[in-house]
Amino acid sequence: MVQNKTAKRSAKNHLACIRLLLLAGGVCNIRRIRTSLLSKSICMLQNYFKTTWRNLRTHKAYAAINIAGLAIGIAASFIIYVVIHYELSIDAERNHREGDPGPLLCD
Repeated sequence: MVQNKTAKRSAKNHLACIRLLLLAGGVCNIRRIRTSLLSKSICMLQNYFKTTWRNLRTHKAYAAINIAGLAIGIAASFIIYVVIHYELSIDAERNHREGDPGPLLCD
């Protein structure tokens, strides 16, 4: 009997979760997608974001260090990409010129 109540409560919470997430989506028949994999994935993602938000609020210093490290890593990757792209474009431009003698070598 207790398991039956728990299962009903779980199904009710799952359906409420789907309704909240699909309000803006315009899906009319929610019962049709109740057990679909997409609806379960949406609820799972919602739970991940809730957990992440709670951890960010409770561990502020740790979160700030992680976010700063991520930002520095992304910025460094972007700078490396820009430098490599610039260097390769100079070589490509030089190879396309006609009559280029190439690098001057000392004998």
